[in-house]
Amino acid sequence: MKNLLRTKNLDCNTNKYLPNRIIIIVLSGLILLGFITCNTDDNGAVYDPTLYSLDYTDFPDPDIPSDNIPTKTGVQLGRMLFYEKQLSKDGTQACVDCHR
Repeated sequence: MKNLLRTKNLDCNTNKYLPNRIIIIVLSGLILLGFITCNTDDNGAVYDPTLYSLDYTDFPDPDIPSDNIPTKTGVQLGRMLFYEKQLSKDGTQACVDCHR
């Protein structure tokens, strides 16, 4: 009789942890799925390597690194960020507010 009770207690103990194991397995699967989907580069953005022509007029040519040549999309992004107020700590000031 004691052996029967012991096996029943063991069965109850293993069933007690079954929901936790299921939760861990499901969460692990979701995390793995997140890594798999984040690894794709198909986000709809298209790289446009069209160079941006700089007009220096009377200024000397700046030193532009060969690995960071300005492109039209890069200059457009820079202009958007220059006027973006959400980049400031409290969201009220953009770069253009000081740098005119």
